[in-house]
Amino acid sequence: MQNNEMKKTEKEEDNKSSFVTSQSDSVTTSPSVSGAFQVAEQAACSVTVNSNVPSKGEEWHFQLEGLSCAACAAAVRRALQPFEGIADVEVNPLTQKMRLELIPDSSLRADAVVTAVEKAGYGAMLKEKRRTDADGHIIQIPADQMSGRGGEMTAAAKTLDASGVKGTPNLGEEEYQAARKRFWPSLVFMLPLMYLTMGPMVGLPLPGFFTGVDRSLQYALTQFLLTLPVIYINRDIFRRGFLSLWRRNPNMDALIAVGSGAALLYSVVVLYQMAATAMGSDLARLTELSRSLYFESSVTILTLIALGRMLEGRAKAKTGGAIAELMELLPPEAEVERNGETFFLPIEEIRVGDIVVIRPGQKLPVDGTLISGYSSLDTAAVTGESIPVEKVPGDQVLSGMINQAGSFRYRADKLGRDSTLAQMIRLVEEASSSRAPIAKLADRVAAIFVPTVIGIALLTLIIHLLSGTV
Repeated sequence: MQNNEMKKTEKEEDNKSSFVTSQSDSVTTSPSVSGAFQVAEQAACSVTVNSNVPSKGEEWHFQLEGLSCAACAAAVRRALQPFEGIADVEVNPLTQKMRLELIPDSSLRADAVVTAVEKAGYGAMLKEKRRTDADGHIIQIPADQMSGRGGEMTAAAKTLDASGVKGTPNLGEEEYQAARKRFWPSLVFMLPLMYLTMGPMVGLPLPGFFTGVDRSLQYALTQFLLTLPVIYINRDIFRRGFLSLWRRNPNMDALIAVGSGAALLYSVVVLYQMAATAMGSDLARLTELSRSLYFESSVTILTLIALGRMLEGRAKAKTGGAIAELMELLPPEAEVERNGETFFLPIEEIRVGDIVVIRPGQKLPVDGTLISGYSSLDTAAVTGESIPVEKVPGDQVLSGMINQAGSFRYRADKLGRDSTLAQMIRLVEEASSSRAPIAKLADRVAAIFVPTVIGIALLTLIIHLLSGTV
């Protein structure tokens, strides 16, 4: 019995040694990539580089801020057109993410990209750099090794580590909460304003304070006072919109700001005319002017936009919540055997070839192969199987599985972005940010839509001025 156990142990050690040796032999670097490999090695990333195959250019991922429509995405792309060394640009206004694919040996700096995006009126933060060779192997560069202003990140965002599955905070939840704080207060002021302006049209009574031609000025002033809080609550739309016009990159915020602002400005002018008319006791003119107020139009536009963005943020938050649930399947640390010693390590520091010890109730941190012991694993979250699956030496186990009973040791084979759980999370993110082919047409239309609408509005104003109908 003891002899069998000794032979089994020797076999396991031989397997471990041969595996580590094969891993070491498979990693060869050319001088052009040795620096990147050292960075990846320091970050405990799993890297395999074939020096006989030329590497592709780097891939940079940025988290953007302030994008509200396809026109914003087009503006960001235009801001990056002057740069040489960019092979492809993808900007998604829904997830507010940007991916740059660089040509090999590009000299482009990340801080130059951030500056260009900021000049276009948006925020940008470098989130990740990756280099992929022709075989699809990834060299990951940690967040703290990045150049450019992307390094200024929160602890939650600075998670470009070997686990490959941690990311930025749930930006959809932040957008939802911000839009929610705008929508409900706006609705509180919009409802009485709509009652004042539209109620009499459907036979609803008005308070006596507002009835009668001689009280038209009070009626108009009340509308104005109900409008001001909504304008203040949604002031960011005006700031972003007029700023985009100033920078000659009009977006949807510009269209909203111009439409709502024009209705507000026109109504204020009419309000002053009503005040002047009331002093002259021209009741007929006062009645005519009271019908030319459009405060409710300005408020309705802003309230409905806040509602739309709240619903959009809620949809994003649900996707972010699904990703967060997948992330929770990973333990923060694991028990690892290395060089004859056993100790606990953060999962970011686990290396390919390490022996991971799993005890009852623990979650598996990385993908690997079971080498000793046996157990039943809860694989529901990873494979969807409702019944625990028995695992014996030689079987593959995946990160995110939960050990039910028994203890076992397994060899770490896949880390970071190569792990099954990381790929699942990446697929969820790609699905949430994927765009239909018609989206490209929307981008082209968006580039001319806002300027065209504003141009038509100005032309209409000029015609009315020339015809004397204003």
